[in-house]
Amino acid sequence: MKILVISDSHGAEGNLFECLEKESDANYVIFLGDGLKDIESFQPLFPSKTFYMVQGNCDFFSPYPTTTSVNISGKNVVFTMFLATMMMPTEVTIVPRFILFKTVGLYNNLWAVILPHFFNATSIFMLRQFYIGLPDDLM
Repeated sequence: MKILVISDSHGAEGNLFECLEKESDANYVIFLGDGLKDIESFQPLFPSKTFYMVQGNCDFFSPYPTTTSVNISGKNVVFTMFLATMMMPTEVTIVPRFILFKTVGLYNNLWAVILPHFFNATSIFMLRQFYIGLPDDLM
């Protein structure tokens, strides 16, 4: 079973037709848009597909369904540098953090205690391991 989700066509019916032809193995089509007349004209042309229409302006989806993954070169080098920072004791970074937070204006503020824990190497390591474990279908 394959579900095709299409955003609002904004009057570009040629793009809709091209998308429906390209994804010919999709069983269901969900059209998110405010122009329901656009998709109603395609129902007779594709009788094997079941069409569902959601009326409203849903511009956050792309008009073409994409399942791509981006391979960034050098990502392992950057990750290794983050892991290397885990080997530094916290005491080494106290003075540079103090200078940074005083410069930014977070001196004597609770955010100076909270923010470093959001961006530390352990958090980035845990997030990376979580995203690596996700199947490609969810990405």
